[in-house]
Amino acid sequence: MCINSEKLTFCTCSEKQVKSSDNYESEIYYTWLLTSFIGYKKSKLIGKILMPSKDLGKGLTLHRILEMLNANLSYFDFDYHPKELDSFQIRNNLKHPFYEYFSVIYKDGFWQEGNNPAFVSLTKTIAEGKILKEVTEPEKTSNWIVSQNKLSMSQLFDKLLSEKDITNQWRFINALVNRFPKESFQKAYSLCRSNSKTDKIYGFRLMFKLYESEYNLEQIKSFLLKKIASENDKEILEILIFSLKSNLSLLKDEEIKSLLSLKERSDYFKIVLADELINYNHELIIDFFVELCRDKNLGVKQKAIINLSYKNDFNTPKVRKVLWENVENQNKEVKQHSIYGLALRKDHKIRSVLEKELQHLHNENSLILDAIEELGDKKMKPLLKSKLEQLNDDDKYLSELLIEVIESM
Repeated sequence: MCINSEKLTFCTCSEKQVKSSDNYESEIYYTWLLTSFIGYKKSKLIGKILMPSKDLGKGLTLHRILEMLNANLSYFDFDYHPKELDSFQIRNNLKHPFYEYFSVIYKDGFWQEGNNPAFVSLTKTIAEGKILKEVTEPEKTSNWIVSQNKLSMSQLFDKLLSEKDITNQWRFINALVNRFPKESFQKAYSLCRSNSKTDKIYGFRLMFKLYESEYNLEQIKSFLLKKIASENDKEILEILIFSLKSNLSLLKDEEIKSLLSLKERSDYFKIVLADELINYNHELIIDFFVELCRDKNLGVKQKAIINLSYKNDFNTPKVRKVLWENVENQNKEVKQHSIYGLALRKDHKIRSVLEKELQHLHNENSLILDAIEELGDKKMKPLLKSKLEQLNDDDKYLSELLIEVIESM
């Protein structure tokens, strides 16, 4: 990715070197990845994907990249024309908790925020590239090692409140929480009550790290839950959700209900909650997912079905019923994941549906083969062998999948 004045060019050859300096991480760079969607694959993985950022610094904002890509101009150093479900991601090269990224997807004829489903999407790399950050020789007091060991509490707060780069903000937040938890709590409480959105964001980020570190758990938990009821800013509410999720097992039923009340705010928060709460097996959470699987908004329903389909310990009559309701859904992702979810739960009534789907097998519904493998019904083996014989030489990918499923039975 080449940066030339105000113009960004995503190039595959560029790797700008940055001079090393003592006590400073000079090998920090942004990377970009452009992929095409092939189909679905089997995955045992289930979990929360790190929430994307909207601003990576150095002018790399989600808004700017979307404007560029949707301008129908060439920003790549190779001939490229987007196809449905192509995905483009930009990320920094830092380790958690400083790692940040955002992704956009080409859908319905334009680029928009989002990505193909995590864990289960089979993609092919179109191109990728990287560039080192433009950095100058830093003041020795601003680097991470010296900050953590030598800066006073007030100096750290001054650095935090004046720092524009979010990566460095998290460095100072971590230093404050690790070295001055009591004072950080007092300062965070004050910032959270400010009329300034910027101050509030600093305050709630501090609260998140304090709560994650299990400092003053009950008091911070109570404070965060009260703020959920009164706060209206979307960005701050995201921080509150993520904060409470970090110690979700500590929440009582009424507190879980308070957190789930955010679903009434907008479809956006339904999706955020569906991502954050998928790993918490609790009756209220299961009921929440069942409700979302019947939502009128297709995006909400799709997110809930996909997340729920891989979470086989969510295996109640309510869950199986709502999956059956979506087996004939017109949306292919909702349909396939509903079928897979029932197969994963060993509901053998899904066999007749799988036999029907097998007749029309192609790359984009290859999740059906994963469902057949999960169901493990050996009576389907002859049908699989028959389908394998019908494939031609161009179906190498499906042939390999079929052979794998047959051998597993």
